[in-house]
Amino acid sequence: MNQKELSDFAFLEKSSLNRNLTRLIERKLLSREEFPLISISTDGKYFVENIIPVWEKAMTEIESKLGEQGLSSITIVHNQLTITS
Repeated sequence: MNQKELSDFAFLEKSSLNRNLTRLIERKLLSREEFPLISISTDGKYFVENIIPVWEKAMTEIESKLGEQGLSSITIVHNQLTITS
């Protein structure tokens, strides 16, 4: 992806995305070797593979605390924020 495509996908303004990309590139989790494309590095893939179980555990805990009604409310808010006209 290039930065514009990633910005659109993540619903982030260019400045916010750039700030976060810089951090991820500094940590060698992303690469700009084929500029203007941004790609995930080997270290980035390893990080994602290892963080997924932690993320899933956190999501399970959040879901249990919010309950069905809380999750439904968050889904409604998310949909309202991400609907494109």
